[in-house]
Amino acid sequence: MAPLLLMKLLIVILCIYIAIKLLDVGLFVVGTNSMAPQIPQGSIVAVAPATIVEKGDVITYRYKNNPAHLVTHRVIAVRQAGKANLYTTKGDNNYYNDAVPVSAHEVVGKVIFPIPFLGNIYELMLNPIMLILFFYIPMGYLAGKLINGID
Repeated sequence: MAPLLLMKLLIVILCIYIAIKLLDVGLFVVGTNSMAPQIPQGSIVAVAPATIVEKGDVITYRYKNNPAHLVTHRVIAVRQAGKANLYTTKGDNNYYNDAVPVSAHEVVGKVIFPIPFLGNIYELMLNPIMLILFFYIPMGYLAGKLINGID
């Protein structure tokens, strides 16, 4: 029964992954508690591209000084600078607004939904030993059961 349950779980995960890729949704791990309690540290956020960003939206954007670093904060003000918008952002759990406004081209997208604490598991699975213990060994077991017939 356990191998069949594991196989069903893997099929569900694969379907979710395919849906996310087809809908052009990015998944990112939140590294700090700046958006707690709504989005605690270690959560994964699903982020979809956004053409319109409004006050109150939670966005993920590229940090000006380090474009590889992503930040997920709430838009608390929108203002026009020429033809482009500038967004003032702030983490829900932070006392102050972010010092530098975010330009529209730095926005990766809007957060559709958070998945609390799943990012911690994802980060743990990047460890090669954990990957072997919790992925490759169970997959080998499942493959063996499938080849030999499920009991």
